[in-house]
Amino acid sequence: MLNSYDIETYVDNNKILKAYCVCYIIKSKEYYNYWNSKTDLIIDSIEFIFTLISKKDVIYVHNLNFDGRLILESITRTKTYKFNALIKDDNIYSITIVKNKKEICFRCSYKILPQSLNKIAKSFALDHKKMIFPYKFSSFENLFYVGDIPSTEYFNSSYDYSLFIQENNSFNFKEYSINYCMNDVRITSKFIYKIRKIINKYSVKINNIYSAPSLSLAIFNKKFNNNKISYNMKYKNQSFIKRSYFGGRCEVYGNPKNNEYINYYDFSGMYGQCMMEKFPFGKVEEINKPKNFEKPGFYYIKYESNMNIPILPHRSFKDDKLLFVNGINHGIFWFEEIEYFIEMGGKILDIKYAVLYSNYDYIFTDFVSEFNKIREIDEVHKTFAKLIINSLYGRMGMNDIDTNTEICEIIDISKKDLKYNIKSYIELNNYAIIEYYLDKNNHRKVKKNLAIASSITSKARLKLYKAQRDVINNGGRLLYSDTDSIFASYKKDVSKEKHGVIDWSKEKIKIKDAVFVTAKTYALLLEDNSEIIKIKGFDNFKTTFNDIKNSFYDKREIGFKETEIINKKGFFMKIDSIDKIMSMDGYIKRKFTCNYTNTEPLKIEIKENGFQYI
Repeated sequence: MLNSYDIETYVDNNKILKAYCVCYIIKSKEYYNYWNSKTDLIIDSIEFIFTLISKKDVIYVHNLNFDGRLILESITRTKTYKFNALIKDDNIYSITIVKNKKEICFRCSYKILPQSLNKIAKSFALDHKKMIFPYKFSSFENLFYVGDIPSTEYFNSSYDYSLFIQENNSFNFKEYSINYCMNDVRITSKFIYKIRKIINKYSVKINNIYSAPSLSLAIFNKKFNNNKISYNMKYKNQSFIKRSYFGGRCEVYGNPKNNEYINYYDFSGMYGQCMMEKFPFGKVEEINKPKNFEKPGFYYIKYESNMNIPILPHRSFKDDKLLFVNGINHGIFWFEEIEYFIEMGGKILDIKYAVLYSNYDYIFTDFVSEFNKIREIDEVHKTFAKLIINSLYGRMGMNDIDTNTEICEIIDISKKDLKYNIKSYIELNNYAIIEYYLDKNNHRKVKKNLAIASSITSKARLKLYKAQRDVINNGGRLLYSDTDSIFASYKKDVSKEKHGVIDWSKEKIKIKDAVFVTAKTYALLLEDNSEIIKIKGFDNFKTTFNDIKNSFYDKREIGFKETEIINKKGFFMKIDSIDKIMSMDGYIKRKFTCNYTNTEPLKIEIKENGFQYI
């Protein structure tokens, strides 16, 4: 078993999260510290861990963004240790603590496998399952409670409560908390061990890895980079290609009419499929005014679009949101997307500039094939293999690191303020955590290849667009699309038909009714009367399908009461209860028509004094 660590918290009278139980596995042995009034149990655990290690050890914490704040809050109250942290944009990747030439390095296992422990325990077929806990019962007054099982309102759901009372007759808070926390530590330890075992064959050491993208790239470079693709690019070309790097497509096309059959399709491994195609690499050539699109590369064009579903992506001049609009426009695009645009009736008005590549071939085929085979072994390997394939694509498009984090004593803040261009700093007990901008010439370059990242996203959009055309050509109406999924309606039941790449017979979700409000916001009523509600930006809300549907068609705002929101401002985590209001009339990517059953694309008009979308 690998070293792992977890913290349980309660909410004090000021709604601040406080640690009351720490469990950890060090060198395959289990330990815990529980609250007492005389000491800081996090400091106690760290002091004890130093007695267990000989020189340097890595300890995995699942979601260091949470536990790491508690660790930093404790160690900054003492000057016993030297310590530092790798923090980027409020994300904690590691915390290193040094004492007497010994070193503890806390690493975030969630960044290696970004899934809940509940899901990990299931997919990795672990003998330890995520336990149910009455989280809302955690308080200072209840730390040593022994008695009846807390009532249902202390649990996440009535379902959790019903399962809990089936297995427990009474409740000892301290005893159960230690078991619960230790169980999470075991899950973390065992799944990281299983990942280490899988990647050993690729000569990659888990302790050198900070995230899933870095793990994926390390495996690719060790065993599969046969074409020696480069991760270095001239700044000029990188800036040019970056403007062609758009995300996935997420749009509302309409809502179902009466007596229509609603269908859902999800692409299996969209990016994995795209990575089996050809990609650019090799010598880069810059061309002014190329005559055609014969060579693979990225072209800056002026074009005119007049389609119901525009093909070429566009970033809004107003807020940088991704749109697909008609009209006369210009932009930088991967050549395949331009070719398909022309095939579907788009007009090219001018080709201004291009960055072209000497080679265009299959560079990820062996890599994807290897992990597709691994997916077939069992659920553990399936989860891991899918993560590795998708993470490599993400790694290719990473930004260079333009900030650094430094922890210093409060008295040194004024010196740092003069020395650095500070992005943010947080005072934490005797210290300050400073994130400052690096000079442009000192940006830490990450291994990436924007040409590959951009072409992959372009290929994914093309796959989605072609599938949308298959729906329309077979009598369907598009309702909603995300990056790798389609909702569509038909006048007849097509559940056993195949329309192009879409095989409706494979879909398991049977939908009775649906309402599509905006990107990432919709509600489904299934045939068994269960509901699926997705609302971007709202996590802990209580609403129903009918509430969403009625509010949408009446164009009323809908309110959500969210409770137990963890406010991570600074490093003193606090529980806030807030209400949110959402407009049901906020869709701006296309225009609703026909009583909200259809939408039509926006059109861009550029004038001397500006532009507008109509």
